[in-house]
Amino acid sequence: MISPMMDAKDKADLNQFPRRSLKDCLRLGKLLLEKISNTQVDQHVAIGAIGYSTMNGAAMSALGALRHYGLIEGPRGKGVCATAALVKASRSDDQALLAELAFRPAVFRQLKEGGFETCTDDVLMKHLEGRGLSARAARDAVKIFRANAAFLVDASDSPASRPPALPAPASPSAGPPRSAPPAAKQIGRA
Repeated sequence: MISPMMDAKDKADLNQFPRRSLKDCLRLGKLLLEKISNTQVDQHVAIGAIGYSTMNGAAMSALGALRHYGLIEGPRGKGVCATAALVKASRSDDQALLAELAFRPAVFRQLKEGGFETCTDDVLMKHLEGRGLSARAARDAVKIFRANAAFLVDASDSPASRPPALPAPASPSAGPPRSAPPAAKQIGRA
């Protein structure tokens, strides 16, 4: 839960959140994984793998978002590689893993743990502004928080995430299955 007394580090953690949804980051992460596998590569190579031609603010923001969700790792400025979480998330619809990733950034985790997901957007924004976020950062945080929550609902409703349907049980009054009656014999036609 977000406590009323926050130190400077806590406020800094709240301000550090991805400006992209988990769904978008998983898409970028899968592109990266397809092209580099688990190899550690230079940031210039990584941004090319996810579709950027030059190292610019948008490319760095995309890598930062992947880092915030724990989908890539490596020292900033040195290189990046896919994490085990990205590999697992790219191969399954594990709801527990997706929820863990969605709420990994501090601001999203604190909103979720504090039960704020049922509040209206304007209440959430005011709450975050009261915790030190600018109005724009609060609006962005609420937008991504809502997108992640919707993604988790959509992912849990997808046919791939449901267990396979079991066959319907046989009716108890039907008894055991019967075989077809023997074919009628034809009498001596020649």
